[in-house]
Amino acid sequence: MIDGLLTTKITENLKHKLLNGKIQKIYQINDNEILLKIRANQTNYQVLNSIQSNSFRLHISNHQYSTLEVATNFTMLLRKQLEGGFIKNIFQHECERIIIFEITKYNELRDEQTKYLIFELIGRHSNTILCDQDFTIIQTLKFVPLSYGLTRIIQRGSKYEFISSNDRKNPLENIAVSDDYTSEYQGFSKLLSDEFIIRNNPKQTLNEYLTSKKVYVYKKIISYIKLEHLKEDYFEYDSIDQAFDSIYSQKSDSESVNNIFKKEIKSIKGNIKRNNNKITKLEKQYQDNQDYQKYQKYGTLLYDNIYLFNKEAHYDEVNVFDYDENKEITIKLNNQHSYTKNAQDYLKKYNKIKKSFSYLEQQIKLAYEQNEIYQDALSTFEYVKVNDVKEILDSLKDKKLLKGHSSTKKKKNYKPKYETFISSDDQTIYVGKNSIQNDYITFTLASKNDTWLHIKNQAGAHVIIKNEEPTNTTLEEAAKLAIFYSKTQPNTSYEVDYTLVKNLRKIKGSKLGQLSFNTNQSINIVNDIEITNKLKRGN
Repeated sequence: MIDGLLTTKITENLKHKLLNGKIQKIYQINDNEILLKIRANQTNYQVLNSIQSNSFRLHISNHQYSTLEVATNFTMLLRKQLEGGFIKNIFQHECERIIIFEITKYNELRDEQTKYLIFELIGRHSNTILCDQDFTIIQTLKFVPLSYGLTRIIQRGSKYEFISSNDRKNPLENIAVSDDYTSEYQGFSKLLSDEFIIRNNPKQTLNEYLTSKKVYVYKKIISYIKLEHLKEDYFEYDSIDQAFDSIYSQKSDSESVNNIFKKEIKSIKGNIKRNNNKITKLEKQYQDNQDYQKYQKYGTLLYDNIYLFNKEAHYDEVNVFDYDENKEITIKLNNQHSYTKNAQDYLKKYNKIKKSFSYLEQQIKLAYEQNEIYQDALSTFEYVKVNDVKEILDSLKDKKLLKGHSSTKKKKNYKPKYETFISSDDQTIYVGKNSIQNDYITFTLASKNDTWLHIKNQAGAHVIIKNEEPTNTTLEEAAKLAIFYSKTQPNTSYEVDYTLVKNLRKIKGSKLGQLSFNTNQSINIVNDIEITNKLKRGN
């Protein structure tokens, strides 16, 4: 996804915004992602660095990230070495996928020291490396063992070596027509090489790429020129930062949740598996005993015909006439017991199975209901933030559906941490991001004449506008929030239902947050990943 020429544009963007900026805070998102808070040009920026093999990148992000409460040793070292430091230079190594931050900071003796933070954006070998002033490696985000099979040694205490270009030329210095730009020049992906070959004017094409202000995204392929040989739809953005946020904002939340709550997610999946096994066993038991009423018939017939037999005798079987079927039938008996005892046993067996049927039905229903709650939680984890997951897990623990105690003790008048926004027309909007918040804002916080919104025909956020007749602008912004806080794709159109709260009804026996309504209107609108940054936050 990232090639050397795109790295050139990423570097140019970072340098333009961050040069001489101060590194204020460094956070850990997960094992493979860090977040740098930087103050530059009277503006606060957050720089996201990921070395995930399928989403490696470095860019300024407006997305809200959940960070680890306990950072790794690498992040702790970065904080000690770099927080309070200033970014004196940002540069790219030749036209390779390597970006270097040159950072200066005064130590306790007021001596200025230089450190280099190196971001290698090279697929599954991506890494973030901290070096001292002579490029000796201090520490790496990803540990690279000597047996890793690389031609370079990326170890603490060793001298940092840049990736070899294998005699490929730097296109930023000079470029000419080629049959294969990938093998002849640094910085070319196969897709970009194909585009340059088709256009057959490399100098003009390269100049267009380097001067372009527009970014084009084909699925996860990012380019500063239109890839005309790709016969696919594309999205256009005003900046590389917007493009990255659009592609990865929701994925980043999902990865953070999966990293932080590995144990809990594994436990939930284990509970689902156990319930499925339980359901299979109970349903088989239920089916095997469907004809249990025959035991009542056998016991009754034995008593009705007791005058024909010695009630204290022991038989293997007896023949009696069944008036319901108008024929003689054979009833097998336990010859260890008397005739009377066999009659009693059949009736006892009937009553026992009859009672167990009710129990089996309850247990099967309960297992299905629990699995629905578990599946709903796992589905919600895919698009909510860490704090929202904690709230859902607390709810599961309170219901004894998950082992452990709630992370916070709930007060009597506990209020879930829903989101509050102020629309462009100064109207208040509430957003629930999980079933607990959805239920609270809809049936406790909202008034009957407030406007309720929800993405059509799929799980997602409940949104409340504190107004019976919101303006079109507020309605559109609320609909965008309903889409943003649901499991959706960027730059895709979705239908959102809306109606007054008084038209909503809880479904009896349904899980939390589920409801029905008998009248509504709908609005079609495109997912806007910047909507939360455009609106003011309420209290």
